[in-house]
Amino acid sequence: MFKFILKFSLFLCLLFVFKNTLSAQIFLNEIMASNENSFLDSEGNSPDWIELYNASNVSLNLKNWQLSDDGAEPDKWIFSEISIPAKGFLVVFASGDDYFDSEYWHTNFKLSKSGESLILSKPDGELIDFIEFDAQETNQSYGRKTDGEAIFSVFINGSPGSSNNGITTVNTFETNLSFSHQPGIYNQPIDLKIMTETSDLNLHYTTNGSIPTESDAIFNESINLNMKNKPVPVVANISTSEIWKTPKGEVETHHNIRVRAFKNGAASKQILSGTFLLSETSFPYFLPVVSISTDAENLFSDDKGIYVEGNNLNYNQSGRDWERPAHFAYFSKDGNLEIEQNIGIRIGGATSRKQPQKTLKLYARSEYGDAHFDYPFFGENYDSSFKRLAIRTMVGDKIKRTIADDFGQQLVENAVDCDYIQRRFVIVLLNGEYWGIHSLREVVGEHFMARKAGVDKDEIDYLFNEGEVKHGKNAEYLDLIYFLQNNSLAEADNFDFVSTQVDLDNFIDYHVAQFALANEDWPNNNVKFWKIKNGQWRWVINDLDQSLREFNHSRWRLYFAEHRAHHVKWNERDWAFILFSKLLENEEFRTHFTDRFNDFMNTTMSPTNTLPLLEEMTEELRPEIAKHIDRWQFPKSEKQWENSIEETHLFLLRRPSFVLNEIFEWFGSAYKWSPNPAQDFIQLEVPKNEGQMAQLEIFNSFGQLVFQKKIQLNGEAETLHLDLLFEKKAGVHYFKLDIGRQVFTEKIVLF
Repeated sequence: MFKFILKFSLFLCLLFVFKNTLSAQIFLNEIMASNENSFLDSEGNSPDWIELYNASNVSLNLKNWQLSDDGAEPDKWIFSEISIPAKGFLVVFASGDDYFDSEYWHTNFKLSKSGESLILSKPDGELIDFIEFDAQETNQSYGRKTDGEAIFSVFINGSPGSSNNGITTVNTFETNLSFSHQPGIYNQPIDLKIMTETSDLNLHYTTNGSIPTESDAIFNESINLNMKNKPVPVVANISTSEIWKTPKGEVETHHNIRVRAFKNGAASKQILSGTFLLSETSFPYFLPVVSISTDAENLFSDDKGIYVEGNNLNYNQSGRDWERPAHFAYFSKDGNLEIEQNIGIRIGGATSRKQPQKTLKLYARSEYGDAHFDYPFFGENYDSSFKRLAIRTMVGDKIKRTIADDFGQQLVENAVDCDYIQRRFVIVLLNGEYWGIHSLREVVGEHFMARKAGVDKDEIDYLFNEGEVKHGKNAEYLDLIYFLQNNSLAEADNFDFVSTQVDLDNFIDYHVAQFALANEDWPNNNVKFWKIKNGQWRWVINDLDQSLREFNHSRWRLYFAEHRAHHVKWNERDWAFILFSKLLENEEFRTHFTDRFNDFMNTTMSPTNTLPLLEEMTEELRPEIAKHIDRWQFPKSEKQWENSIEETHLFLLRRPSFVLNEIFEWFGSAYKWSPNPAQDFIQLEVPKNEGQMAQLEIFNSFGQLVFQKKIQLNGEAETLHLDLLFEKKAGVHYFKLDIGRQVFTEKIVLF
């Protein structure tokens, strides 16, 4: 009996091994990610396709097996009752339509022409096969050079449903092509040539951003580039949203040349790209230029164009599936080419995705060439190696001022203990066509944070808003919130614990800046924070588009639960307020916060600091704004833009006095003015101090100085009676008392 049980157990083990061995012989054998009539389904359509190969000697049923192009969702599409014969093939169309067309099954996802990964799993989730492919040419397939083997190749023509063995592969070869003239600015016509040490090459080129094929124009000895033969605009006349408007006048264009070599049916790996700006002036723009070159289909086709609504609300899509290959070049203000490389591009932003002009995120990856953008875009004293960049739209949802975020980011530079992004204004050319003013900037993400901390990105926990995970984990943050919900921070031990978890100086400066700039899309949104392992949580100043609008904007009361409960919009958003609200329970924190707030408003946010910065940024944009408005019809006119700058000017004058008065109303001040309202005199109650001179300044509601006087403080608590000896007008005034270390401001009504 024992021998029988032993033999039967052995049989079961061998059967298990045999079945798993058979499963391991199912391969993702070949794919085509850009099929244009090279292979049709039973209805005459030509979707992308995937071929599986059964290398075993028995037929295998794939019922409930899983196929996906997303590692986070391996069971994206489930096989029905389908079998693959021994040594046989199965073709599945990746049409995105999820149905059976009487002959072929169709998945609920498509393949990305720009490259992605594909995963095959058993019903229990066990990974069986995995392939990753780069950007694909139309009607070329990618698969195992020999069925079921490890070596992959690109095939000139696919072999769906049949063996890959022996079919013609796409051969590539190395070249070192270069232009006779470096891309950049030229005031005279040029005869452009291609320099190469390789003989017998056939050179083909395009001027529309697409990758050259052998059917494109032949590059003979040279091509003449001049002002008169500039290309006509094409992509500039494509609608990119429901509110897109036709550009006024003809959009400016420049020569955008892409060259590829061919020989004996093989294509060069190198694609030589360059933008040549022919202009009668020294440089046609007053800002640096970013030139992006890519196949127009990558941006504007209904199926896969990321810049248009298309068939899938394309511009709202995200992730690697919606990344497209492109070429990037950066020209300095004098027209010199500083850096160029192949990159990936995606649409960025939130509501701005629906705007005509959009944000493009730029990805440096080794598969495109260089793994980083290695250039000091933001000055020699800052980092010069970046994994991600963005060219951010100047057209934000509901925003008329165009520069709010750029101004806020620039203002806080070196003024706060926070993370913020570096940025600069640029002109963007898309396939040589004028695309308007953008803001070239860093991208907030795990790569940004890892670079700031000097660690690998895998050591970063990066969270968003309520604690949603962007990268890493959120367990420690959720534990912190639980602690706050169940403990009072008025108790020193509890406060001390929180201070080990949160970088309080960073947290205070982050809130001070947000309050000062009156960000209306916060704190219920755009909250980004991070930490390294065993570190403290830090916050990043992010997305200030909806700031600098209303000088009397206030949300102080929302940080107190008894006030928040009466606001339907906010009473279920405790997550946005809990950490700051709980910290306000602690007197030490309140004192630290009010002192820092007072300091910031009277230094960084002082009109003597903010107004020159506003003027500097305005003058930087003024020479370019008319051309930008003609291109995008936004703002509506130069006058509207100038008016928006004036509104910002008034905000910067009025905001400090308003917000300082408000904080003193909520947290109190050691200096008390009375009576209020006042008529001919007012008295100031002064606490005991070290004895010193103080400066009193009075401003009207327009921020204009109407009275000033020096006051002697004698070191003892006292009451000063001040005659209001100035030509006053009835209304609100702001009394500013500068005692050297601190400045106190109070709103007084005079009559």
